[in-house]
Amino acid sequence: MVNRGAIVVLMALGLLAGCASTQTGSTRLTASDFADLAAAVAAQLEASDAIADRSSADETWIVAMDRVENLSGDFIPVSEQWWLMEKVRSALPMRAIGERHAIRFVIPVERLRELQALSPELAGAGSERAPTHAMRAVIRSVERTGGGGRTDMYGADFELIDLSSGEVVWSGRGEIKRVAFGRVWD
Repeated sequence: MVNRGAIVVLMALGLLAGCASTQTGSTRLTASDFADLAAAVAAQLEASDAIADRSSADETWIVAMDRVENLSGDFIPVSEQWWLMEKVRSALPMRAIGERHAIRFVIPVERLRELQALSPELAGAGSERAPTHAMRAVIRSVERTGGGGRTDMYGADFELIDLSSGEVVWSGRGEIKRVAFGRVWD
């Protein structure tokens, strides 16, 4: 039996990899950029005071990764924005944080419904969750051109919000620098 959800994810990864070529003149983000960003965010969260006192025996935080906003100078399709959130959610360091500090990172219910429609075996997934926290991201960029090349700096600001109080309990930032040499043509 073919897992259609897995096929959709693989197709999205293939499209991203195809769009994220490393040809001269391109500062397009790549899959490895997203992985590096996820690792940086996980390291900052692990070192934060927000979860320092939490252990695997504590009541589990359910963190809904429910919003990503693109304020960069580049068009980043919604699918790539959510792919970034999924990379952060599923990164090995984030899963390890979840185990050590009783935190479960989940995707938004709307995205879950889309996956359930594609994969009937996920029909019951997420039925017993009530988010206690939200993690949100804003993507920004700065571009510099000169000296025969272009440099783009991308930053992703993350916030972890306690939904019961509305308080931001942690914030972090990951950055990606992309350099293109040669002529950049529109």
